[in-house]
Amino acid sequence: MKKVGVLRAVLVLALASLCGCDTKNIGHGGFGPGPVTRFNSVSITEAGTDVGAVHAGAVAQFELKLGYTGLEETIEVAWEADGLELQFEADSKQVSSRNNSSSLFEHIDRQFARVPAGTPEGIYPVRFHVTGYRRKAISGEAKLHVIAQDNRPPSFESVSWNGDLLSVVASDPDGDRLFFHAEVISGNIEIGSARNRTDNSIDYPLVARNLISGTDFAIRLTVEDLKTELVETFYESSFDELYLENDTLYALASAGSVSSGDSVRVIVATGITNNRFQYLNGCGVVCENGASYSPWTFDVGDPDDNPDVGSANPIDGVWADMGATAFLLAPDNFITGTDLGNGTSRTDFNITPLGGNDIFVSGILFSFEYSFASAGTYHLGFQAADIVNRTYYTDSSQSEDFFWSDISNDHQYNSIVVN
Repeated sequence: MKKVGVLRAVLVLALASLCGCDTKNIGHGGFGPGPVTRFNSVSITEAGTDVGAVHAGAVAQFELKLGYTGLEETIEVAWEADGLELQFEADSKQVSSRNNSSSLFEHIDRQFARVPAGTPEGIYPVRFHVTGYRRKAISGEAKLHVIAQDNRPPSFESVSWNGDLLSVVASDPDGDRLFFHAEVISGNIEIGSARNRTDNSIDYPLVARNLISGTDFAIRLTVEDLKTELVETFYESSFDELYLENDTLYALASAGSVSSGDSVRVIVATGITNNRFQYLNGCGVVCENGASYSPWTFDVGDPDDNPDVGSANPIDGVWADMGATAFLLAPDNFITGTDLGNGTSRTDFNITPLGGNDIFVSGILFSFEYSFASAGTYHLGFQAADIVNRTYYTDSSQSEDFFWSDISNDHQYNSIVVN
């Protein structure tokens, strides 16, 4: 609702404070200790229109402006309607100083509620109650004018998913602009920021929190034109489990496409190693120039919301399997890119666990985020060695460097398209 601009038709507000009549509706003693200077306006309009009357099934906007003097206060406004069950949703409340020298403040309360479809035409009283810190409550009344619904609801035309973007298309028989919303009902996924928005379509990036384990998911989609009841549908699908081949190293992009300036989490994982593993002595992740490490995003083990810089919290995944109790990790500002001179750069990582045991390891080693400065297609890979070894591991003896049998990174999650 917050993104809808509206024009407001100011209704007549019969208040004793304005007309000098009986004061029983606003409470004796006024709005002390600082008096209410005036009610500036109260209005009820149909959201998204310049019409004061509201169609049955449409969203109504309720707005109250009042001024007061004295100290700035926290003002609360409650709305209720006679003869209608309305669920009010607050948009914004603010108190701002209009004139510091006179201490005159104006409070704006704006709320939205959908008028139920099928509501008979008529005039419905709507009351508001204003309370504030150290102030007496006051009340007032306005009129909600409901007229018969003359608008038809939108409908979904198609919902499709290409493994990255969930594309939603709808239509409206009256040609109204449409507003979409998506929410996860079940599944270990996240919905990214909407993109490619038009008046009747939208795309949502879907990101699995764990690409390796996969997940079934369900999403609830709604579309509305703000004039009729919203319409909903559900979409169900799944991210398939990714099988990790033995002794193979993977760099997995959690999203297949993003906008320039955005970031993508990259998950580095291994299939069960041929040799016992304890120390990740080096891991040189390679990508085209234009991709750079996003500071404070390095995370040891399974991805979570806690970046691991200097120490890891929590200790999970393969590192918990080996019994690690702590880590020696490079400072975050040591994680930088090295230009390889062929249009790509390498970002180096290493992890030194303390208190762990040598194991044959399989699972997520670490993750981080790449940000992208310009549009293009970016490919993830590794560099095994140049003058020195870059991607290798050792056991607790550190007597021999072990290399993965396959670091080609040939799979469906190895690239990112940046728009």
